Amino acid sequence: MNKVIIIFAAAAAGILLLVGTFVTAAGMLGADLHALPVVGGLFPEPVQQSLDPELNEMNLSVEEQVRSDMRSPEQVVDNSASPLHAFLLPSPWSSDQLEDLEKQLKTRLNALTEREKGLDKRQADLEESQRHLAELQAELESVRNGMIEERDETVALQDEVKREEANAEEKHVAGLKQMASLFAEGDATEMAQMLIDMHAPEDIGLVLSGLPAERVRDLLTGIRATQPDVLSAVTESYKAEVTK
Repeated sequence: MNKVIIIFAAAAAGILLLVGTFVTAAGMLGADLHALPVVGGLFPEPVQQSLDPELNEMNLSVEEQVRSDMRSPEQVVDNSASPLHAFLLPSPWSSDQLEDLEKQLKTRLNALTEREKGLDKRQADLEESQRHLAELQAELESVRNGMIEERDETVALQDEVKREEANAEEKHVAGLKQMASLFAEGDATEMAQMLIDMHAPEDIGLVLSGLPAERVRDLLTGIRATQPDVLSAVTESYKAEVTK
């Protein structure tokens, strides 16, 4: 910016500040601002008092001078405050409008306060719902983990049962095969009847699997002669065992 403009602006501001200070001081001292040189035209001419100056020359008391003053109270106030009129702007609103505006602002503020309370309550309810959902989720997760553990335990137990059943079956088969030596000799018909009396048809086939083929053929012939209805079951059990 041009230095000349800056200097001119600073000088103008200084002059305005000086004039403002001078006018303010004059007003505070009770001087007639309208009579000031240069700036006096900016201020209204004071209202002429109805009090007769000659009354003062008649040595009247202050009370008598006041009673003789025909000005209204509003004129007295305006005249006393005239130095301040230069610094005051008229209000664009009446007192009723300002009062109505104040009521509207209070109503709006109360509505905002109630709305804020409602929002706080909704937030508290939402936080409570989230907390409850978190508890339910944790509980469901605990139940799920418990079911998984129970399933794993059940599967492990089933596997253990299967292993025990397999071991028991192996022991059962081994025991039956060991008994085969009891039927390795003797009359085939009598031994066949003894097998039928001692074991089920499926077990008879397991016993026979521990004997030579010729002895098995003789015993099957004896079973056909004594109780032919079990021969088919015995034969199937025997073939299943020897083909493993």
